[in-house]
Amino acid sequence: DDHSEDDQDDDVGDDDVGDDDAGNDDDDSSASGCGAAVLCTGSYEVVSESDLSDIAMCERIEGNLSIGFQDWITILDLQCLQSIGGSLGLMFNSSLVVVRLPALNTIDSHLTIGLSDSLSSLDLSNLHTVGGNIDFSTSGALTNLEGLSNLTSVGNRLLIQNLYTLLTLGGLESVEAVGGDLDLSNNAALNSLD
Repeated sequence: DDHSEDDQDDDVGDDDVGDDDAGNDDDDSSASGCGAAVLCTGSYEVVSESDLSDIAMCERIEGNLSIGFQDWITILDLQCLQSIGGSLGLMFNSSLVVVRLPALNTIDSHLTIGLSDSLSSLDLSNLHTVGGNIDFSTSGALTNLEGLSNLTSVGNRLLIQNLYTLLTLGGLESVEAVGGDLDLSNNAALNSLD
């Protein structure tokens, strides 16, 4: 991996990496700690807490960001990340409960989230554009897609498959364009397209 950023976590003894609060209160709701955010060149594969620390202050990742087969991660919280020049892949993370990327507005290539049965909270609330595919598959605890409420454009396919607890497509109301197929399949609890 080619890294060019500062390792910095602003409080000690908290439960996640790269948060922005100063009082050990674990209230990670603002991005105010992103004043020193940096451009991170290359691609990043997260396999340890140290790797997660390495990208905590990235404003843009030039390549791909992938996290796969990491049972230790429960919360992915990257408050400063605004864009990804490649793909974002989160696959086979059985303990991942929360994905919190509130500043992320653009993914130039693909967004893939799947085979993460514990995932119940998704905050990509500032994401507007994904240049390639969006694939959500086999994530057994998501009930809605409200975390995608500002998504307007998908460059290619939008796949929502095997989300067994998905009750509503709420969160996708802002989507204006899907450049490829729209595939909604095997979402057993989904009773309506409203």
